[in-house]
Amino acid sequence: MASPATPPPAYAWDWVGRQRLVWVEARRRLATAAAPAPPGTGPARPTDVPDWSDLLARDDGGSPHRAGNRPDPAVPDRAWADLATRAEVVAALRAAYPHDPAVRTAVDGSVVDVAFLGRRGGALADLGIRTPPRGLRWWWVHLGGEDVPGPTGTGSAPAPGVQLTLADVMTGYGDPVTTG
Repeated sequence: MASPATPPPAYAWDWVGRQRLVWVEARRRLATAAAPAPPGTGPARPTDVPDWSDLLARDDGGSPHRAGNRPDPAVPDRAWADLATRAEVVAALRAAYPHDPAVRTAVDGSVVDVAFLGRRGGALADLGIRTPPRGLRWWWVHLGGEDVPGPTGTGSAPAPGVQLTLADVMTGYGDPVTTG
């Protein structure tokens, strides 16, 4: 299994870009996490106790991020809900993935939940995937699955078990072939 901060290769991002449900789910998770909670939706607080919770969320600079949960300062905050196209979303995910744990969590979780139906580990064949694309294989191994052997051989198709003649094929269509 690759380390959590290992950036996915280009072919893995190409696969994510072709999976609309995966990148839309990752964007939704990030937009939901960044959106402030509507007033009155938090836990009920007793009225006779002062509420000092806003001080817990602040560090020395008054930032809303706790000391252990700060994103990388080199990566700007994104308005994930404002990204609309596949190109915008995948480019933003790809740029932030190596540096931002929230993005890694959203992307990895989206791939697991949407592409792998919430399952991790084992073989891809257990999910009914017989010939997975290379990008899908990378995500599977990265997220804890068994390494799937890639295509082998010289690049040519495997030899068929039975090679039919033209007469056999045409007979199968109901057109007997006469030789003359």
